[in-house]
Amino acid sequence: PVAAGYADNRLGTLIDTLAQRQVTPLAWLPVLHDTKAATAHPQWRSQRITEDGTLEAESDWLCPFDPQVRRHQAAIAAEIVTRFGNLGGIYLDFVRYDDDFAGACPIALAELDRRSGWSRTTGQALTPLDIRRAAAPDASTSLRRLWDTWQTLRAEQITATVTEIRHAVQLARPGTPVGAFLLPFSAGGYRENT
Repeated sequence: PVAAGYADNRLGTLIDTLAQRQVTPLAWLPVLHDTKAATAHPQWRSQRITEDGTLEAESDWLCPFDPQVRRHQAAIAAEIVTRFGNLGGIYLDFVRYDDDFAGACPIALAELDRRSGWSRTTGQALTPLDIRRAAAPDASTSLRRLWDTWQTLRAEQITATVTEIRHAVQLARPGTPVGAFLLPFSAGGYRENT
């Protein structure tokens, strides 16, 4: 879809003009920080575990555990590179979680329970509060294993999201570079370090 006020192809004209002047225009795609998609599809919103262990929907962050989210963002990226043939590539941003306790969507919690064996080994249902407790510096060994599994699972979903977008871009326009803006630490570390 074309954003309001851009039906006259002004963006395409700018991209073409830049390319003619030997400037390589690149697209920027805020992958998981997408207010429009989160508003249109509230079921895609990321869930964040609050300090008391309850879940709250994030207003403008998407959950990468949902395959529909990955497909949607991949379709946007493919449309961009198809529509604007003079783009030199596409850069993905916000391909991360808003903090260490975000992404706790029902799909994520079910997969964490399955992978960690939490319910099976403890005899109790996995709760979001268990994940909060697992992050504590003095967490038990079983909680530390839960935390490690949580971190691994979240990283895998980010990788799956980037992979799906990259694949869609390559199918739409083979050879188009795909890059990403990355943080070398958690979102909490980002707030502390910037």
